[in-house]
Amino acid sequence: MCDSDQSKAGAGWRGWMDLPAPRACRPVGDWIDLTWPLSPTVPRIASFPPPRIERIAAIPERPAHITEMQMIVPHGYARGFAAPFLQRRPAFQDIPLERLMGQGVVWRMELPLYGLIEPADLERMRPALEPGDILALDTGAAERVGTPDYDRHASLSVAAAEWLVARKVKLVAVDMPTPDIAIDKRPEVFICRCIAPCSLTAC
Repeated sequence: MCDSDQSKAGAGWRGWMDLPAPRACRPVGDWIDLTWPLSPTVPRIASFPPPRIERIAAIPERPAHITEMQMIVPHGYARGFAAPFLQRRPAFQDIPLERLMGQGVVWRMELPLYGLIEPADLERMRPALEPGDILALDTGAAERVGTPDYDRHASLSVAAAEWLVARKVKLVAVDMPTPDIAIDKRPEVFICRCIAPCSLTAC
């Protein structure tokens, strides 16, 4: 957990928030694999080049199958965390596994391009969040993958991010490149709002 975009760059890590013990639950339904197959069409921010995958040698003409691959990291589903922005913060490999898994809710929110999610929007959503839940936000952005509108996604306001932290949300998953302001709407000096403890994003 860290401070808002008003915080000094490179500062603000406040440590892990206290979370309640996991609730007892019984799984329903099948596992859903959210992985995007790695290909030149994997979801990405438009300013990033697509992955380039090229077979440069193959049997029987050559003694081995050899493929060259170039890509921006991350592409497809990615884990966002405060580590790139803060000093004295845990690296990804130091995140306890229990911080990356657990129960939660999915909220479908119909939002316009460049829409801003405010606390009042979150208050109306159901089922209600419980402390320690994972929240997955379905804003419809995934339906625009591969189009210019994918980069014109909605975002969380600072107040909405603080609302989630106050309710002890464990992790936020989104279907857009980032829960932050769309890149083309950011001011010249911009600090990512790493307020929620961790986020998963299709980027």
